[in-house]
Amino acid sequence: METSPQTYFGKIVVRNIVNFDIAEIPNKSLFTDSYCKVVFYPDCQQLILWMPEPGHLFDAMIITDETNNTLAYERNIADILSGSVQIVLDTLPFAPGTYQIRVTRSGQPCFGLFFQKYPEGVEPQITKNHFPEVESRDKEPIVYRDGMGNILPNEDLLFREQIFEKIRDKFISKIRYFSTGRDGYIIYSEDGNTARFEMEMGGGDCIFFIYLPDIIHWENNTGFSLADRDRIIDHIARMTQRDQAGGAEYKINERGIIYYRKK
Repeated sequence: METSPQTYFGKIVVRNIVNFDIAEIPNKSLFTDSYCKVVFYPDCQQLILWMPEPGHLFDAMIITDETNNTLAYERNIADILSGSVQIVLDTLPFAPGTYQIRVTRSGQPCFGLFFQKYPEGVEPQITKNHFPEVESRDKEPIVYRDGMGNILPNEDLLFREQIFEKIRDKFISKIRYFSTGRDGYIIYSEDGNTARFEMEMGGGDCIFFIYLPDIIHWENNTGFSLADRDRIIDHIARMTQRDQAGGAEYKINERGIIYYRKK
């Protein structure tokens, strides 16, 4: 099995946006700089795009490394949509260099943009027109009070914490895969803690399965709290499907995660 891709924490800047003419779609909406945003934290970075029209109208996203003219990324739009128009692109796997994104529609390039990835520690030379929108977790939250002076729940802060929990699994935790032939194991890492989960190849419709400690033995075997068990297992199941079994489905039970061929 392959190991997780290397990550590069240098910042990115969107440089140019291009719209292509498609004769079959004369009145298509144009993609502008208002449809993209760069977000980076100390532990993650994203390029967020909003399709100018409903996402199902588009075919694929293709990213080319302009430095060596190689394909760096290719996905069907339907597979990477978040909602109806949003795409959140993890830019950590992209090495420093210049990249071109093209989105196709009806089999032809519809719009695209160029972005530059800088080496870690290098501050981009950003003009006003290309200044990325930066979000920070260091700002003090606003305290809301009612007429009696009682503190009210900060819905914005609660939403922000929910988002952080979602990106926590994606950017802070890491999964490494090791194969020894018919079996192997996964190393799951989070916040300096690691746990090992054994894997074994299956037979018939079962491709492979991952052994899980039961509730009684979870904390002793993994070092992670029981409260985190469901979250960690769900994350391992989804990421392993993405990294190692893209054409498979999986089921989770008390003792394992089973990956099997789609029927």
